[in-house]
Amino acid sequence: MANVGEATSTEEMELISHYFHLGYEYEVILEFLKQYHDVSLSMRSLKRRLREYGLRRNANDVDEPRLRNIIRSELRCSGGSLGYRAVWYSLRLEHKVHVPRRLVAEIIRELDPEGVQNRRRRRLSRRKYTKFGPNFCWHFFWTVCTVLLMSLMS
Repeated sequence: MANVGEATSTEEMELISHYFHLGYEYEVILEFLKQYHDVSLSMRSLKRRLREYGLRRNANDVDEPRLRNIIRSELRCSGGSLGYRAVWYSLRLEHKVHVPRRLVAEIIRELDPEGVQNRRRRRLSRRKYTKFGPNFCWHFFWTVCTVLLMSLMS
């Protein structure tokens, strides 16, 4: 009988942490649990369970070198076009790292000062393809389609 209770509490923990990492407010988490999973909790119980699971909104539990590496990889994958809010959001959703946005903005300013200046001036950079692969083909296709549509419209 104890195993059944543990499985239920494990499932409950997974549900709560899933909705928490998606960034929902506490009231919304409670509503989702009640409506979709038949789990009825009070606000106080939810906050207590979050504390037990070690989930906090703006915890600085991650060490700064690890945080810098994660942010560096996010900037590298996006080509440096992501701002601090998008990086902060992907840290929460993909990496389950909860840090203040201010800290993310400071680290991005140090790691990519040129990208910060370009975004501040709202200056976009063109894509640079090193090989004529699928991305180049799609980009070329949509550019040609756009030019053809513009010529037909005028």
